[in-house]
Amino acid sequence: MKTRLLPNHSARLLVLISLTWVLSGCQASTPITAVELFSHANCHGVSKGLKQIQFADLAGIRNVQMLTSPAPQSATPSNTDQQLEDVLLFVISNGNQPTPGYGFDLTATEATSDEITLRYRWRTPAADAILTQVMTSPCTVIQLDAHPDLAAVNAWLDDTLLGRVELDQSN
Repeated sequence: MKTRLLPNHSARLLVLISLTWVLSGCQASTPITAVELFSHANCHGVSKGLKQIQFADLAGIRNVQMLTSPAPQSATPSNTDQQLEDVLLFVISNGNQPTPGYGFDLTATEATSDEITLRYRWRTPAADAILTQVMTSPCTVIQLDAHPDLAAVNAWLDDTLLGRVELDQSN
């Protein structure tokens, strides 16, 4: 024998489903995009771990000088200024290495409502590679969309937590 829901029961069921959906945190959220800006074999001034940086730091990391002309002073922020405020930059390093051939491979990006986890594989030179004995300091720079709910970024290298940055986006 089939049972039919009465209109009163249908409304209750709809309210119950809606309430469960809201309380379980299944609300739609804005996705956070992670972009690898560059990987460099010999980064300068970068220590092992994960560190938040600014755009002005990029030239120093690559050991180059930025070639820019002085920007006109304006009382209102430009579109470029706003775009720079909408992103976060992070540098990831595993410290000094004895030869070239080391580096990072981004294998996964995981996001929760308030945290991003970047997972890397550490790339090493082939065992039979003939390499010069010169110190290198590989790093990679990641750009993330700024998001008001983002509270922390984690970087894992293979199975080891390389670093965690707690974000303060109150300004």
